[in-house]
Amino acid sequence: MTRSHITPILKKKAITMRAAGFTQTVISDRTGISVSSLKRLFKSYSVEKGKLKQSVVNKATDELLQDAQTIEVIKREAASLLLDDLALVKRLRLVMANASDLLEASDVTEALQVMRAVSAGAVALKSTSETLRKSLGLDNEKESISDLPELTIRVLTKGEILSLQDKASQLSKASHQ
Repeated sequence: MTRSHITPILKKKAITMRAAGFTQTVISDRTGISVSSLKRLFKSYSVEKGKLKQSVVNKATDELLQDAQTIEVIKREAASLLLDDLALVKRLRLVMANASDLLEASDVTEALQVMRAVSAGAVALKSTSETLRKSLGLDNEKESISDLPELTIRVLTKGEILSLQDKASQLSKASHQ
């Protein structure tokens, strides 16, 4: 969108977003200011991505938040994005569940294709889970590694193998009787 004049509120919003680390493309999309105008604006105010002094960021943020209309716009945008993320996650999970019911293989080639589809589904599921966690602000929680059980893998001795085979044989005989 081409603008002949950028309002002070839009300037503050763009500068604050850039200082917070947003890309010029995202800022352009959210403010309607062209990327080339943003480049000139940031150059004239010596603004770099995520590099603006905290006091200037705080001042611009305070001034931006004092405008009640801006707060409502931000709330609506946040709610809209969250609802969109949730709907997309729900839809993708439903499509994946329906597709997984149809995955069957009759030969090695089809089995490889099924495994590729399952792998792609797993990646999509991970991606949607991360999107959902970020949307809900849950990605800030750190998992405690000490809470995870330790998995120990070792090679079985011949005696352990014979013992397991004996137990399996006894269970097999008991189930057939």
